Amino acid sequence: MRRVPGGRFTTRVFESMKVGDKLRFEGPLGEFILHEPSDRPLIFVAPWQPLRLGEAFYPVGGAELPLRRDWIAGEQPAWGGAFSAELYPQLLAAAQRRGENLAAEQEALGWGPPPLVHARESLRRGWTAGFLARPTTVRPAAVLRMPRYALRPDEIDALTAYLTDETDRAEEADVAPAAFDERAWALITDRTTFCAKCHVINDLRPSGSSRSVLAPDLTLAARRLRGPFFRRWLASPKSVLPYTAMPVNFPPSGEPLGQDLFPAGSREQLDAVADLLLHYDEYARRRTSAAKHSESHHEKAPSPPSPP
Repeated sequence: MRRVPGGRFTTRVFESMKVGDKLRFEGPLGEFILHEPSDRPLIFVAPWQPLRLGEAFYPVGGAELPLRRDWIAGEQPAWGGAFSAELYPQLLAAAQRRGENLAAEQEALGWGPPPLVHARESLRRGWTAGFLARPTTVRPAAVLRMPRYALRPDEIDALTAYLTDETDRAEEADVAPAAFDERAWALITDRTTFCAKCHVINDLRPSGSSRSVLAPDLTLAARRLRGPFFRRWLASPKSVLPYTAMPVNFPPSGEPLGQDLFPAGSREQLDAVADLLLHYDEYARRRTSAAKHSESHHEKAPSPPSPP
């Protein structure tokens, strides 16, 4: 659960609620209506890419689309993912046995192998080639690890070319901003609402033992993910991965979050966080350099905190 500044319910949860307190709540109100009565079976579809049917638009991560069987002109078997489908019931059962706090049962999919639907727009070439040669842990919550195959250099090159996009080379030359907004680091390392609540950040780990909140190390994000995709992910996680547990930390409308840490609009917050994480190595280098400079010129002055 994310704390909303000034929120009547979340303020009580974080400040005064105790284990054993009783809550009384009501389910969501409203109704679901099919405007065309039919005794034919319906299939509910969750799109993985934005979908337009007639005048209606269905975004990724939104409500499932009900389709009548006779509307479907043809079906094509899914390409890949069979093992993940077989593994999902086991993952869900394991989550329930552990008492994991899943907002939706589909979040258990995040413990299994990741989809490669967005590989070409998301993965960096250099990182992909290195990962295929020597796999490392990316998602701490995953129950399986990528095996190390005995791939020849030419096979690694072929797989990298298939999984990534040539245009990534231009992005790798992206120049870091002249100055980083330190308030972005405050959001990133915040364990109450923002990134550090779930993500590993170098040697800073989320509190608690729940597998469902263990997310990748953000200090390595720039080596793995392309900039445009990373910004899209920060802005709207479910538009990329419908079953993700990651919340919208930078809402496009309404009151921005984290005003006590970074008093600004959501767009400014998002841009500052993305700029820092997409150039984290340079950010850490500058902070280390500044600390050494301060120590050499002001021996008694306290040095700024070193990067994690």
